[in-house]
Amino acid sequence: SLKRWSSVLTVAVFVSGTVHGQEFLRRPASAWAAELTGGNAKERRAAAFALGKCGKTAARFIPDLIAATRDPDAGVREAAAMAIGEIGTPAAVQALDELTHLLSRDGCATVRRAAAFALGRLRQQADGTAAYLRDALTDPDPRVRQNAAWALGRLGREVIADSVPALTAALGDRDPLVRRDAALALGHGGSLAKDAVPHLVHALRDNVPSVRQHAAHALGNIGPSAAEAVPALAEIVLGNEGDDVWREAAFALPKIGGEGLTQAIPALRRLLRARDPLLRAVAANTFVALGQHGDAAHVAIGDLLGLLRDEDDRVRRNAAAALAANRYGLGERQRIALPAMLAAIQSEPDDDCRLFIARASWGLSLEDRSAETARTVLTRVALHDRYKPVRYQLAVMLAAKLRDRAKAVTPTLIEFLQDRSVGTVERTEASSQSRGTEAKTGQTRLDEYGEDDARFLAARALAVIGKAAGEKARIALEQASRDRFSPALRDEASKALDRFR
Repeated sequence: SLKRWSSVLTVAVFVSGTVHGQEFLRRPASAWAAELTGGNAKERRAAAFALGKCGKTAARFIPDLIAATRDPDAGVREAAAMAIGEIGTPAAVQALDELTHLLSRDGCATVRRAAAFALGRLRQQADGTAAYLRDALTDPDPRVRQNAAWALGRLGREVIADSVPALTAALGDRDPLVRRDAALALGHGGSLAKDAVPHLVHALRDNVPSVRQHAAHALGNIGPSAAEAVPALAEIVLGNEGDDVWREAAFALPKIGGEGLTQAIPALRRLLRARDPLLRAVAANTFVALGQHGDAAHVAIGDLLGLLRDEDDRVRRNAAAALAANRYGLGERQRIALPAMLAAIQSEPDDDCRLFIARASWGLSLEDRSAETARTVLTRVALHDRYKPVRYQLAVMLAAKLRDRAKAVTPTLIEFLQDRSVGTVERTEASSQSRGTEAKTGQTRLDEYGEDDARFLAARALAVIGKAAGEKARIALEQASRDRFSPALRDEASKALDRFR
């Protein structure tokens, strides 16, 4: 069958950033440290605050700040704890005992809040303090509860997994900032926070937008285990476009993925028309994955064809990949598919995008008289495209569909047969793990055939053309039948030669 011949793929992307501190008010850390133990409480508080703003340049003064956490003035203790957090690791790790003491026993809420903040700044170096932070989620002061939730989210996925019951309880806190930061923390847990999914789905109905936004973000980060959230997220996407909740729901759907996403196709089709090109690209890439789950995504083929004219190259590339993944739905939409695909494969500047369109062409019907123009255009591209994978893909496709009527592409098939750099035939795979995801071509194992050499497809194509391919094809096949490295190529070339006798 034709499905044995054709193939496709994808993959994709990411980001990062940093911050740092220096001197404060043109005074070095040493000058501020000198004021930390003398003067009145206001001056000591200002000195501790300033050391925090000096960042890592004040690391050697952590012992002085630890001493300041025992100051009789609450404002000094608060500023010292905050400064320890701002200076950060590795120097601040020596203050863990003092910080947990402040968090669990200090009588001033702002000091407890500062201690929770500092523990969060120490990230996984403070993972042994998780129990104190979980206890702080029930602190009488909402500022402490909020910072405890935020800090737990920074201590690593294992800590978050152990904290899911406490954090899901915090999703019901009366303070919206606590609820928001509990959802934020659960989002950092990824799939290990899967037990929080029902609570996060409930949080999608919170009356505070920032809570709904972070709940949607967390569900997306949990991924496939959040499948039960798809209907609620799709409902948000089908609502009014534009706010942060809508965007997070839009990004969450493809990150969850899975067969259950077929029920969200109306919402995903809407995203294909979003104003933001990144959303259009992400949504288009989601239809690559949906192509693995039956024919449900075929209703979006018209939308995807329209995106072949998009101004953003990521959108065009992902739309072409989605058409390739759903190529067996193109035949019944051939009237609109042919003009769009023929125009794109001749004018598209992106090589990978043209390759996806070439792969999508396996879903077209090219045999009857009405497709004569398409055959002419695709033959010309198969012979002259600057990107050889495009030439090879189209030449094999035309041979498979047209048999001896595809003899014009024989030069490309001979080139393919002799090209030892080809490597593998690529499969259809999808990745929607980040907002920057886009389809890309690459080298993958030839799982369908159990070989790493795709040249046997050229031998197979020449076999179906037969004697019409000519003497040069026969000589090339004889050489391929003696190939030292590829059993599949030798076998297919030998079979093809039978058609030339």
